[in-house]
Amino acid sequence: MILLTFFVKLVKVVRMKRFMLCIPVITFLSAACVSLPPDNDELHPNDEVQLNNETRTNNETRANRVNNETQADVANAAVTATSTGEPESQQEIPEQERTELSNRTTHEIYYDPVAEADIRQALNNLSISIRNSNFPGWRTVLADDYFSQVTSAENLADLSNRPFLKTQNITLRTPQDYFIRVVVPSRTTWANSQLDDDIEFLSADHVRVYEQYTRHRVYELQRIDNQWKVTN
Repeated sequence: MILLTFFVKLVKVVRMKRFMLCIPVITFLSAACVSLPPDNDELHPNDEVQLNNETRTNNETRANRVNNETQADVANAAVTATSTGEPESQQEIPEQERTELSNRTTHEIYYDPVAEADIRQALNNLSISIRNSNFPGWRTVLADDYFSQVTSAENLADLSNRPFLKTQNITLRTPQDYFIRVVVPSRTTWANSQLDDDIEFLSADHVRVYEQYTRHRVYELQRIDNQWKVTN
């Protein structure tokens, strides 16, 4: 009986010692758990705000980049259309503008400064003859076919019936009549200002002369036997 009692007390002491030995371990583990950082899956309110701001900034950046790329594509398409000659609209160019554009292109192809100087000299001789009522001088600047046309009996009769001559009781019978009664009165104003005329090359041997400010066609000249003659 005494031995049994002693054994029971011994077991209690051993259990108590084991418990005492576990206390430091329990204390260490508790401290470690307290010092552990919070789980990354849990966001602090400030962290959530910062994340939302970063997400919004990234979205805005992507949107701006897409917008810039779209504008660049549109600009490149416009440049490509211009460089390839594609029209900006489906509207057709008016006939007059197409004609003027074609004439300018033709003029640039055939323009010759030496020929222009010769043409201006012929026009100057013509204007001097008109101002001085010099029929022979005027005749030398006209092409033979054109002279025959404007001084033909049919043309003289037709002009004589026009009001501006008929009201004055003027009848044209000779080329000299045509020159004095028609050419001199109608061309004197031009003859006094012909130095400002525009010359447009239609080919290497054919030009058209315009008044500079009104763009009225005055004459057409062609190179015949290496001389510039009025043909219209």
